[in-house]
Amino acid sequence: MTTQSYHLPFYFQAVKGVDPQSSGVDILPHGVTVTIATLITGSIITWLGYYVPFMWAGSAIFTIGAGLLYTISQNTPLARWFGYEVLAGAGFGIAIQIPIFAVQVVLVAGDIPLGTVLIILSQALGGSVGLSISQNVFQNSLRQRLNTIADIDIQAVIAAGGTDLEHIVSADSLAHVRDAFRYGISNAFLVSTALGGVAFLASIGMERKKIKSKKEGGE
Repeated sequence: MTTQSYHLPFYFQAVKGVDPQSSGVDILPHGVTVTIATLITGSIITWLGYYVPFMWAGSAIFTIGAGLLYTISQNTPLARWFGYEVLAGAGFGIAIQIPIFAVQVVLVAGDIPLGTVLIILSQALGGSVGLSISQNVFQNSLRQRLNTIADIDIQAVIAAGGTDLEHIVSADSLAHVRDAFRYGISNAFLVSTALGGVAFLASIGMERKKIKSKKEGGE
């Protein structure tokens, strides 16, 4: 999620050539879907009592969405990247709160606060580490491609952060530079795809329990 939220604006600005304000609008499907999916999933889990299937579904949908985001290019139409963002956002929104439900079911009452804190810390740490890895992949991949383009100032291109590229490189090199950013961003998305797959495999081993309702808990 953090990797996608960070690199999607780069895609719209550096690859599609839109301004920062427009890129902020273009990433809304991703963030809004996360919020909606989180709210809906929480309500359904509270109603049904079963949470593990949502971890399976969420991690699987996220992995598919992340994999589709890996395929985007300068010519990807709106309908496709919009749908890919929705898929990735929905998958993340479905799965992100499941560990909190699991902690409340699996642990004894006295251990729930500590378990909840550890979950929150691990999610924050995981996001930071994942972003660091994907950013490293992005930078290395971008430099690798930029080194193959003649007559450009690589440092200036990187410092620009993907904005105003048409003012930094020649018209003949612009398409190649945009493709270099596309290559770097795609590889960064590949990191989130791999991590999503790992999360799906890990979810298979989750203990299958049901959240007790107040009525069940009192019986």
